[in-house]
Amino acid sequence: MYEEGGKSASEASRGSPAPTLFAATAIGGMPVEDLQGQPLGKAVEALIECTSGTVSYVVVASSRLGSVDESLRAIPREEMSFSCDRLVALIQHQEFMRRPELESGNWPAQA
Repeated sequence: MYEEGGKSASEASRGSPAPTLFAATAIGGMPVEDLQGQPLGKAVEALIECTSGTVSYVVVASSRLGSVDESLRAIPREEMSFSCDRLVALIQHQEFMRRPELESGNWPAQA
């Protein structure tokens, strides 16, 4: 039921003069692309700074070629563009793949 409220607010904001909204819970599972529109993976989580309420970084899961395993990498907020249906990393695919992999249960305080 709560998800429907977030979806309703998101849809209402698209046709209003207010900034367009999307529910924070919608970040998990959103597709992530690089600057050229190449898929990087999907967003797993967004880490939000407690004092400012702004996103610090987004964790992206990507599949390894020919493998079922996923690798996790962090992308800082400054390197992300948010939209209602996807996230765009403002970096090249190769740069994303050079980022260090995150351990599944041990994420950094800062990306």
